[in-house]
Amino acid sequence: MDVCTDLGSSGLDAAEEIKQEFTEIKIIIVTSTPEFSWLNRARMIGVDSFWYKEAHKDSILEVMDKTMNGERIFPEETPCVAIGNTNNHEFTRRELEILKELITGDSNAKIGERLNVSAGTVKRHIENMLNKTGFHTRTELVAEAGRLGIVLKWF
Repeated sequence: MDVCTDLGSSGLDAAEEIKQEFTEIKIIIVTSTPEFSWLNRARMIGVDSFWYKEAHKDSILEVMDKTMNGERIFPEETPCVAIGNTNNHEFTRRELEILKELITGDSNAKIGERLNVSAGTVKRHIENMLNKTGFHTRTELVAEAGRLGIVLKWF
C-alpha cells in the first residue's frame, strides 16, 4: 500500500483501520517520499514491512516474500536527501517536528503551543536549520523541505 493515495487519502490511515479489524492481513507500506515520521507511525500501527521505492536494497518481491514468511522488514532510517548545504539526516528529531509544523504557516508561538515548547525554542530551532542549510528565510526552508518530501503536513 502506498502512503500517498488518490484524493489526498493516507495509506497509513487505511493500514491502521485494516490492522484494527484484520490483524492477520500482511501490509507493506511503499513510498518514494522520505517523510521522517512515516516509519515510526507504520511501526506503531502494526504494519508488517516498509519499503522505499528508490532506496531499498531489497526488491519489492524480496520484501513481499520475507514479509509473507513472517519477517518484518523496515529500513533503519529514511533515505538521505540533500537540502541546501546539508541533508535531512543532519536535522534533529525536534528540528524535523518544527519543520513539519512550519508548513502550516503558523507563528512560532502557535507552533510552540502545539509542541509544548516556547516560541523562543521554536525560533532557535529554525535558526539552527537555516544555519545548517544556508537558506535565508523560513519560507525557503519550508518550500524546499516540502518539495523534497522531507516533511509533509497533510496526514
